[in-house]
Amino acid sequence: MLFLIVIFVCIMPNAYFSLWHHEEKYAVNPLDAIIDENDEKKRLIKIAIIDSGINDHVELDGKVVKSFNVINDSSKTFDGYNHGTPIAGIIAGNTLGVNPNVALYDVQFLSEDGNGDVEHLVKGIEWAIDEDVDILNLSFGFQKSNAILEEVITRANRENILVIAAAGNTFGFGVDYPAKLPNVISIGSVDENLSKAYFSGEGKIDFVTVGSNLKSITNKGDVDYFDGTSFSAAYFTGVVSLLISELSDKEEAYKFINNQLKNFAHDLGDKGFDNKYGNGLILLTE
Repeated sequence: MLFLIVIFVCIMPNAYFSLWHHEEKYAVNPLDAIIDENDEKKRLIKIAIIDSGINDHVELDGKVVKSFNVINDSSKTFDGYNHGTPIAGIIAGNTLGVNPNVALYDVQFLSEDGNGDVEHLVKGIEWAIDEDVDILNLSFGFQKSNAILEEVITRANRENILVIAAAGNTFGFGVDYPAKLPNVISIGSVDENLSKAYFSGEGKIDFVTVGSNLKSITNKGDVDYFDGTSFSAAYFTGVVSLLISELSDKEEAYKFINNQLKNFAHDLGDKGFDNKYGNGLILLTE
């Protein structure tokens, strides 16, 4: 079964840091209390980016520790779709990334035209589980769920692996799968005014974060700006990787993100949880 992945775009977090840092009410970052500057104390977080592959770039030197191309069952991936590479740059770029101190596991299941097979996706998740990753970043979406996919995501949860997915660029309509699943953390986008981005889906939203004009690298080695919930999910993955690097093990990390992170979110929209902003905004500031 093939499905078409809708491509999104992104901005570099530093631009938002400087933009919103000057807004007094956003200058206090509740996440500061649980982020330690001392790298020596931190666990190295392993992140599987299951996408269109990650191309070489100086921003990612030393970041990708292992690759798996599910399409041709090899260790060689190539991002012809210009999606997996910018996702990786946002998460872990040396100067552009949210958290450069991570280990990336590059899983390609999308072809150069953005098509992917559900069976390949499942196989890629199984590989990532066997690699004992901490986080699965799933920056894509499709309209219908799949029982085998749900089963393998549940298996990942049992291994205390956090599954983070893009809510989807559905322009205010429902959230895509796999983000729509109850055991997947669904990430929507806000714009520069902290309003829901026009392209972001509504419904089963867990958190929102930046999603417009995100700066990253392209598959051809350039620097560009991107918009979309794909890249919001990547930014969120980077933030989560920073947070859980402070925690002693995967079980503690899994429980914290699923049970406690909402207490550190900035409420937007209707008071409390709502279908546009979920539990609220997660954003790093200077």
